[in-house]
Amino acid sequence: MTRLRQLQLLCQAVDNGLNLSSTARNGFTSQPSVSRHLQALEHELGVPVFVRSCRRICGLTSAGREVLETARRVLHELESLGEIAHDAPAAQRGTITIAASHSYARYVLPTVVRTFMAAYPDVRLVLRQGDPQQLVDWVAAGEADLAICAETGAPREGLVSFTCNQHERVVVMPAGHRLTRRRRVTLQELGRERLITYDAKFSLHRPSSRLSGRRGWTRTSCSPRPMST
Repeated sequence: MTRLRQLQLLCQAVDNGLNLSSTARNGFTSQPSVSRHLQALEHELGVPVFVRSCRRICGLTSAGREVLETARRVLHELESLGEIAHDAPAAQRGTITIAASHSYARYVLPTVVRTFMAAYPDVRLVLRQGDPQQLVDWVAAGEADLAICAETGAPREGLVSFTCNQHERVVVMPAGHRLTRRRRVTLQELGRERLITYDAKFSLHRPSSRLSGRRGWTRTSCSPRPMST
């Protein structure tokens, strides 16, 4: 099997004008070692690579020129592989900032983040939480690499969005509530109840707001009240 060292010495010998003494000196080895490697190359290939005169190498055969071309190509590709291996760790370091709404940050992302950090321990992951408008603004300003939220609002130049899942709206009520006995709940029935829904910062607020206006519902804004423990 042709050795990498043999290909390297072939290219170096040609670059040194087929002077094996110079090749050995520049490669920090001995001339007999260079000669043995080149002879082994010819033996393994089964074809003469060098033209010899009085036991001295004075040129390359036609096959030798093809071998030289292939050897240079192989060494170049190996060097490219080394560059890829050198650059790969750099691609797995750095900081990635993810902006997310509360529900994603609280319930969806923890498992994803743990898996990501196990796979890329040298990456620093920053999680920012905000309302949909803030998330889009942060990505547009370069303050976040990506955002995960229920809606993005109007299209923004320079940003791309895609759907990763679908939301289902459900009604949550206390056990024993009169509506728990119903298999289906209508908007008219909900209209007789006090409801908590999205605030105006969320586009999901707009459908419920339009419905409440059509059906004469009364809207009241409220702010979260801190709880003491």
